[in-house]
Amino acid sequence: MSQNNSNQTPSRTRPESQAERWIKYGSNVGLTIVLAIVLAVILTWVAQRARARVDTTKGGSLSLKPQSIEVLKQLKQHVTLVSLYVHTDQNRQASADEDAPKIEPIDFATKVSDLLDEYRSKSTMIDVKVIDPLKEKDKLEDLHKQFINKYGGQIKGYTDYLNDWKAQANQIQKLLAAEADQLRPFSTTEEATSEKGQFVDQVVRTVSQSLPEAWKNASDDIDRELKHTHPDYKSAVEVARKMLDRMSTIANTIATQAPIAQNEASIPAAFRKYLMDAVPRYQQIKKLCDDMVSRADKLGELKVDQLEQALNVDNPVLVLGDNEWRVLSFGQVWQQDPDAKALANGAAIRPRFAGEQAITTAIYTLESPTKQKICILRPGGAPLANPGFMGLTEGGPLSTFANYLREYNFDVTEKDLSGQWQMQAQMRQQMPSAPEPSDEEIKDAVWVVLDAGGEQGPPTGVAAKLAEHLKQGGSALVLVEPHGDPLVEALKDWGVEVHPQAVSVHQPVVMNDTAGNDPIEEAKARPYIFDVRNYGNHPIARPELNLDSIFVPIVPVSPGTAQGAQVTALLPLSESVSGLKTWGETDIDSLARNETPTFNPEKGDIPGPLFGGAAVEKGKGRLVVIGSARFVFNNFLHIPDPNVQRTRNMLVARFPGNLELATNSVFWVAKLDPMIAISPSAMDVSRISGDMSPGMLKFWRIGVMMVLLPGLVIAAGLGVYAARKD
Repeated sequence: MSQNNSNQTPSRTRPESQAERWIKYGSNVGLTIVLAIVLAVILTWVAQRARARVDTTKGGSLSLKPQSIEVLKQLKQHVTLVSLYVHTDQNRQASADEDAPKIEPIDFATKVSDLLDEYRSKSTMIDVKVIDPLKEKDKLEDLHKQFINKYGGQIKGYTDYLNDWKAQANQIQKLLAAEADQLRPFSTTEEATSEKGQFVDQVVRTVSQSLPEAWKNASDDIDRELKHTHPDYKSAVEVARKMLDRMSTIANTIATQAPIAQNEASIPAAFRKYLMDAVPRYQQIKKLCDDMVSRADKLGELKVDQLEQALNVDNPVLVLGDNEWRVLSFGQVWQQDPDAKALANGAAIRPRFAGEQAITTAIYTLESPTKQKICILRPGGAPLANPGFMGLTEGGPLSTFANYLREYNFDVTEKDLSGQWQMQAQMRQQMPSAPEPSDEEIKDAVWVVLDAGGEQGPPTGVAAKLAEHLKQGGSALVLVEPHGDPLVEALKDWGVEVHPQAVSVHQPVVMNDTAGNDPIEEAKARPYIFDVRNYGNHPIARPELNLDSIFVPIVPVSPGTAQGAQVTALLPLSESVSGLKTWGETDIDSLARNETPTFNPEKGDIPGPLFGGAAVEKGKGRLVVIGSARFVFNNFLHIPDPNVQRTRNMLVARFPGNLELATNSVFWVAKLDPMIAISPSAMDVSRISGDMSPGMLKFWRIGVMMVLLPGLVIAAGLGVYAARKD
């Protein structure tokens, strides 16, 4: 045994053959290639499925703001966002005029769908549908069926009403025909040329001709609408209601005029007898009409009906909640100043993309469907917030601000504190304005109070009304103008003092040579004009940092202290003209004469530093005071920015901070903090395009992830194999 062990030869390691090396390194390279391909496929799949997104635009135009994300975090219901944009080359905007400045075409549909994907990526409560209404009619019809299933419970009430309308209309028409037969003998009265004769002729023509024709037209319109594939039930009911309301008014007029006519000897005796005998019959007609009008008013909002109307609107976005919905028109998402064409002088103007503003607002209002009331209280005079009429009549000086609030789902009304305007309008035979709300109707509203004096001096009663509103836990935005009321009674317990007897001024600014080419820049040198870019350290102020705004004039506001009140200064005016002395000038008349003001404390001038506003929170109430009302008037909001128009062919506000400050103030006093600073005005800055073409998307998906990366791995493996095969 030991001999055999001693004769055993030690084993030696045999060198690898070339074939063995090929197998060893080749299998490693093959395995590496397979792993690289599998990894690339997995990464591509994960990238397609994951919610993470990267916004490559310079200004973050496709990234949701923190306020929007906060709204999504608070969602308690599933929301479906539906884009009904047409995906064609026609859905791009570019300048058609060869001589006009060119603008980059906008792919509206892609921009909107990308934004909707951003919402979906930030919340599991958001679903997104993108439907081309021209190319995907089957999906559009499926959407309509979903409307019926989800929101169609009220349709039966509308159809029942319209069926009853037909029956009631036939009955009323028979009653009218009977009255027309009795009135026919009076249609040729010789007294028709006299004043009283004209009254007779008017009654005869109205009952015998005008009303029957109007009833027939209304019935034909309703029948025609109901024959449509998707009838507009809301519109049909509105036609019926207007006809009934008109008939009720006429019947009531005839019934109430009958006793008066008995004392008019110039009216034929036979006609006077007819009127008295007909009073019960016209009262019956009025009751039939009033009952149907009352039923129409109780039908409520027909969601399906209005949603179906949205399907006939070009490029809408639907925001659908569990029970409520919103329809965003093209103009709400792609905003354009109404004066754009006039101000652009024929040049192509790029619209502002306000998709996030519109969609986030719509989502937020789904959670709180009841509209927050806003009441603008003026000390007297003509309405300030009336929107005008179809371009024929100009809106009030606050109409842009009011319309902006309405877009955010506020219910905006207006009230004359003096109560004189309606009476004055009637005396001047002017067009009556909309009925103003009662004190009871505005007690729960957020007040926007204009404290402005006039020829009669400071307004009376404003301080007492505001004080009572704040004591009851109400909130308000107060805009103070020169010669207004100091509002001591209302503001003393809130730690704020206003000085309407003074105007904030600064030492004249020495302008450079280039300012002469711009009248706005030249005007900023005047002592009573403040160009503000720092609004203070408050939630309504911080988002507007570095946004331009202009205040002409602005009353000094002194933030102080008060028990239980948290006071924050706004609009540090002294900082806006750093290095120049500021004060409150009490000789306001000298400013009107363009005289250079001088600080004179003996005359009551207010020393700096100056502030132009304050925000206060006390108990359940909130208060914002700003020493100007004109800063949010239309003429300041519509000044275009010439630099942006020249370089980017966009018509944007030169002083976006004005509207931002006013809007954010309303949001804050209304306790809608998540809505602060989602306006696109703050995003009107230079940015690069955020769109990615389908070809570029395929390049990244297939070219880079599926071909280039695995190809590099293969090339590296082949290189290693070639280097080591020998």
